[in-house]
Amino acid sequence: MNNLSMKTTECLNRYFRTILCLSILISWGGLAAQRPTLVVPIGHTIGGFGSFTTHPSPDGRWIIIADGSKIAKLWNQEGRMVVNFEMKEDIKNIAFSPDSKTILLINGDRAALWDINGRHIRDFVPDAYALDTGDFSPDGQSIVLVAEEAGFSYEL
Repeated sequence: MNNLSMKTTECLNRYFRTILCLSILISWGGLAAQRPTLVVPIGHTIGGFGSFTTHPSPDGRWIIIADGSKIAKLWNQEGRMVVNFEMKEDIKNIAFSPDSKTILLINGDRAALWDINGRHIRDFVPDAYALDTGDFSPDGQSIVLVAEEAGFSYEL
């Protein structure tokens, strides 16, 4: 695949992720008397050529959006931005705990655990590995972080 095709594919992926995010926000608003309400978060911009990722909370009350910058934003059902989470490097992936009270943000060299009020709880830094993704266990008692060459599990 040549460089132009990769950029085109990346743009299309970003476009479809944006559409998915808007669809989620529309569904949260519900349909009242057959008048759909579109809730668009104001103040969130798509940054650079980084990855764009969204994740709704398991309880359906929140959605977190990271646009490939160093900031992820937590939005409520009404479309209001509630909390900014800032990391030292661009955020690659995000996850909610099963109880929707804790957020895991992952960038290149670390993962950070935050509560939904914006309080930093803890960092996880696997030595010499670039992290790609991670998630909570179904019971919320541990997390798993994945790098290209290795996986890591941490008890909370």
